[in-house]
Amino acid sequence: MDFKHTDEWIHKTHENMDEEKAYKTALANNESTESFNIEKRARTSNKLILTHNIPKYDETLFRFINETSQTISQLHNRILELETKISGLENKQ
Repeated sequence: MDFKHTDEWIHKTHENMDEEKAYKTALANNESTESFNIEKRARTSNKLILTHNIPKYDETLFRFINETSQTISQLHNRILELETKISGLENKQ
């Protein structure tokens, strides 16, 4: 089973979330936002253009995908550990 696409999505989502948090913090502290990619809008606030153009899901779905991916990785690691122990026991006999 390969979760490369899921892991990549989670990684990029974390980067986007960090960028958005940094932008909001800069705005709240009246700091310069020149380093961010911002779309200028007429008569409304500016819009942050995130680094990664990926589907954005709500926080609940993101958390579910993240936790499921971590659980599967942990199970996979445990299976490898048990297979190694079984192999070691078979070699002793």
